[in-house]
Amino acid sequence: MKISRCAPIAAVLAFSTAACDPGFWLTLRQPLRPAPENACVAHTIATSRFVENTFRAEENGYGVTLRDGSGKTWSASLALSRPRADSARVASIQYMYLLYARPGPSEEPGMVAAAAGLLRELRAACAPASAPAIECTSQGAPVPACATVREEARP
Repeated sequence: MKISRCAPIAAVLAFSTAACDPGFWLTLRQPLRPAPENACVAHTIATSRFVENTFRAEENGYGVTLRDGSGKTWSASLALSRPRADSARVASIQYMYLLYARPGPSEEPGMVAAAAGLLRELRAACAPASAPAIECTSQGAPVPACATVREEARP
């Protein structure tokens, strides 16, 4: 059996690229002051019009299936930071996909609207004194829909 000199190089390239598929992350964050109680957060998630399904992932985190006004759904994670010294908690909702599985750009406004809607409900129910600003960022590709959240927070 004759082995080509290219075979070892091809094997290394195949292994290294398969283990490192590029990803896409879309994250919406909002500081909540005063720090909300876990019971209020759990109740708000359970009764939210933006949540299709949820499960408790860890002490300060949830797996959520979010839905927009049209009924389209996406899986995300919701995490709350531990209360900080300034009595604030940061609520973060993150969508994570391998780049090949990323929802199309036409779905991004719904994804942003659903996550921002849940963050607004958390703020209204559990920390109404919090500023309305929601931070929306992405890694892997720009998300023009993030601009709508920034515009809504302006006075």
